[in-house]
Amino acid sequence: MHIYRRFALALILVACTDNKNANNFETQHFEGKSNHWNVVLDIENDSSKLYKIAFIGKENKPEVFKYKIKDSPDKKNTNSGEGELINQNEFWINMSCSGACDPVGTTIPVTVQWEGKKEELILTLH
Repeated sequence: MHIYRRFALALILVACTDNKNANNFETQHFEGKSNHWNVVLDIENDSSKLYKIAFIGKENKPEVFKYKIKDSPDKKNTNSGEGELINQNEFWINMSCSGACDPVGTTIPVTVQWEGKKEELILTLH
């Protein structure tokens, strides 16, 4: 009987540590950092993605910046735009897809431009 209890406990621990949500979708967390920027991508379901872009430089944060994100596996699709940090420390990009979103690659190149400067970073799965 003692062996069965250990097996049941091990099974419970494994079940509690997977990354699947209630819909059996495996959540994904990507992160990348450069000298001035920290970028996070959280995917918690198959129909939306949430990017968070934060300035982590020592100097004053820029009011406005531009970003380019190549999150498709073939790196051909680019999501780009402009963000602002005037009244906030983090800029969020909430992308909703009609139906399931296209899959993302295992690494995601991101470029951020601000005040005549440019940095590139790579988001990796954590």
